[in-house]
Amino acid sequence: MNSYDFISLVLGLGVVVSRFTVCLLFVAFCWFLGQRAV
Repeated sequence: MNSYDFISLVLGLGVVVSRFTVCLLFVAFCWFLGQRAV
């Protein structure tokens, strides 16, 4: 495994983690709004 494969793997993981974090923040934000509305 050369360095290029490692860099592409890290970039791929970064994209997945960032998307997961955005989804998690969105869900938490919606839940927070729902709690305040009640």
